[in-house]
Amino acid sequence: MSVLTISNLATKLRENLKDNPNIFVRKMVSMVSALDYFTVYDDVEDQIDLTQMITGDPLQPGNRGSFQPKANVIDFKARIGKVQNCEIATKFSEANIESLYRSHLAKKRQSKKSNPYDMPFADLMVQKILESGSNSLRRNALYKGALNAAGTTGSDIFDGVLTHIAADIIATNIPAGNIFNGAAITSSNAEAQVNGVRDLVISQNPEYMNEDLVCLMAPENKMHYWENYQANHGSLPYNTSFEKRAIEGLPNCPIIDEIGLVGSDRVIITTRGNLAFMVDSLNKLNELKFWEEHWDLDMGAKFIWNALFWLLPIQ
Repeated sequence: MSVLTISNLATKLRENLKDNPNIFVRKMVSMVSALDYFTVYDDVEDQIDLTQMITGDPLQPGNRGSFQPKANVIDFKARIGKVQNCEIATKFSEANIESLYRSHLAKKRQSKKSNPYDMPFADLMVQKILESGSNSLRRNALYKGALNAAGTTGSDIFDGVLTHIAADIIATNIPAGNIFNGAAITSSNAEAQVNGVRDLVISQNPEYMNEDLVCLMAPENKMHYWENYQANHGSLPYNTSFEKRAIEGLPNCPIIDEIGLVGSDRVIITTRGNLAFMVDSLNKLNELKFWEEHWDLDMGAKFIWNALFWLLPIQ
């Protein structure tokens, strides 16, 4: 005899969706901490204009009595960000749900903190799906994604940041002077490689030295950087542990170990907010039948201004 009526679970999940028609997509996105340094555009149904206005030097010698406007002071760089349709589709067998509930029931009986016959584990099911979805979004799609409509994983849902960067390097949309001709990062050369990218900011765009920047690299390469920095500089007062947070010369540029870059030697310095993530959390949501869940999502990633990338070119 079953200890659980499956129809009650389906009713509970439907109530969640009815009461919170958009919260699940938003919650999954909010769980991706990497988006703290992205600009997030919501309610993007197809595409969004990421055009930026760029100003040159507006000053020139005066000429009283004559209006002589200076050409090309203001320029516009047009970029379009698009979302791609993707989905979360899950199916649970009655046996799976029965086992989950028995496990939940046993834990609740032991804890005696709440009624073991309520349905909180219905929320747990949703929570676990959101956690897995946000993890895949960050690890597989946000940076490494390459759109493949015939694919079956998170890396197939849209073109990620690394894919866009590689395409813009080939198309020379990212200035050649912003790309450091370095080498794959190791524990013996990491500081030189990172400093090589840093020096491009200073030489090519010195006005950004004190701006709000981020330096993104794979966690293993951040560890190489720490190890190499300690080896090069010894036990300085601020260097007795792995706590080197910012790059010397760029005081507002924290080093961020980005798990979406695992396996990549790409070092990226850019302005905070230059990376863009687009989502339509207000999209048609979602159907839930018995023990099947289907969430329809529209998401995409891009960057706003390709001239504000300073890079180590190793993919």
